[in-house]
Amino acid sequence: MFRLVLLSCLISGIYSLVINPRADQLEWTALGDSYASGVGSTDYVDGRRCLRYNEAYPVQLNNDSELSAGDHIFNNVPCSGALAAEIAEWQLLDEKKDTGPSWQYGPRPAFGNPSFATLTAGGDDIDFPGIIFNCIIDVSLWFGGPTRRTCEDQRAHSWELLKSDDLVNNLDSLIQKIVEKGRNGPIGDKFKLYATGYPKFFSTETTECDNVTFARSANPVDDGKDHPRMTLQVRQDFNNMSDALNEAIRSAVGRNSDKGVTFIDIEKDNFGDDALKGHRYCEPGVKEPDTENPELYMWHYPYKEASDDAQTDPTVALLSGAYSQVVGQLNAQDILIKWPNTVDMQNAMYDAIDETKLQEKATSTTAGWDSIGFRARVFHPQVVYHRFIRDRIFAQYRQDNPPAPCTSEECCPSGCTCGSSGVPLCS
Repeated sequence: MFRLVLLSCLISGIYSLVINPRADQLEWTALGDSYASGVGSTDYVDGRRCLRYNEAYPVQLNNDSELSAGDHIFNNVPCSGALAAEIAEWQLLDEKKDTGPSWQYGPRPAFGNPSFATLTAGGDDIDFPGIIFNCIIDVSLWFGGPTRRTCEDQRAHSWELLKSDDLVNNLDSLIQKIVEKGRNGPIGDKFKLYATGYPKFFSTETTECDNVTFARSANPVDDGKDHPRMTLQVRQDFNNMSDALNEAIRSAVGRNSDKGVTFIDIEKDNFGDDALKGHRYCEPGVKEPDTENPELYMWHYPYKEASDDAQTDPTVALLSGAYSQVVGQLNAQDILIKWPNTVDMQNAMYDAIDETKLQEKATSTTAGWDSIGFRARVFHPQVVYHRFIRDRIFAQYRQDNPPAPCTSEECCPSGCTCGSSGVPLCS
């Protein structure tokens, strides 16, 4: 009970906090990959292939009543599929870009002059999309094409990237560039950067999932073909990858901890407990893939709702045509040699898309770029998980910038009383 009361006070305090280290105007910037762009979480906003959605954790953070009140600037920059080097190249711009090269990335907001920034990066650097396509939905892309790697080969490839010194060095280089950019602004050395980690996706408490496949063509009706199975060994390996990636991010953050950079563990609550317990794939008693599981914090592929047929879905037809134009008669091995990283192959395909035709087809939430996000959201956070990430960032910011102690009931959060020590007491 004490912990619940304390947590209630903490959360209430968070939402009563005015995050405004600059006296004249609050400005902050969100950076990162699809985990920050919020791919698939409610409504598509902008960014074309960047797939920014309106319930991503940065948007939720910005929509808090204290942040949204008054004059402030929010630079929502994240882009789905962004490598660390691409974030450094395309998300630290001095001026907003709406046109020019790489139009498929849509509006690229400027970095601005933020007091603080958030960052999620590293997943694409270990070819996380390759894991999704080759080990989870088991196709090169959701509308077809040869599988680029076997799941076993994909796991070996991602482990090679995880163990390379390049991963930490690239993340470190990105963080240094962000900090330098932030400190050159009006806030100076008070600039803060919050770098989030990634979740472990699977429960490993049961063998019930050992014969389950998440393959697109095998769900909701099994096609009888051989697909990767979510065995205990495979699930544990994926979880170990998440741990290794988070360790790399921690290491890069640690090299810059004296510059106001903090790692945000999005698996732990404010007491250090496993916040995702019961909310992962393959939890005991869950018949996977359960797209209706109310306890799941990540998205399944929309097996029942999504039509992946180029004959019936206009967006899929355009994607399929762009894919054929880029790949031509190349076999799987040739494709792998030309585009070793899955994101590179996707980018080449997106470059070939006829934007005019795509927008002509964008007449509903199942057409255009949102149609891509509707499918690409697999293994990404649902809204409830974005909300949790938002709260973790708020908690850390509050720890770094504690609000003035309350002196009367007027400055206490709603439902709390002002204790003798100046801390709100909440029931």
